[in-house]
Amino acid sequence: MIAQRLIMLVLLALMVGLAACSKEKDEKQFFAEAQGYMDSQQWQKAADTFTAMYNKFPNGVFAAKSLFMIGYINANHLNDLEAARQHYATFVEKFPDHELVTAAKYEMDHLGKAPDELPFLMDLENSDSAGEAKGADKN
Repeated sequence: MIAQRLIMLVLLALMVGLAACSKEKDEKQFFAEAQGYMDSQQWQKAADTFTAMYNKFPNGVFAAKSLFMIGYINANHLNDLEAARQHYATFVEKFPDHELVTAAKYEMDHLGKAPDELPFLMDLENSDSAGEAKGADKN
């Protein structure tokens, strides 16, 4: 009788433990939650969720994208340029072959600059100005 109760208690403990484990978010759920926060422009919650996901799954399928997004949100929405720089640098170091490395390096090189200070926009403005000047010469 005592052995039977002991077995029942052990089984109950295992079931409770399994139920608790199944309630933990997996990586895909974290990513979807973070994207939801981004969609609703809740930038701090999005960054916090990407951070929690990266900390829990540093080698996961979404690890690189989450690290990049933490940098992106800090740079472009939370205006925490130092945090952005740190996350971008970690991203580039940890995932040097990732498709977003070029974007991360560009972001790091241009942190804190106003949109009209970005090279590609300056090139567009210069080419528009040159085109206007040529048009003025023809008149």
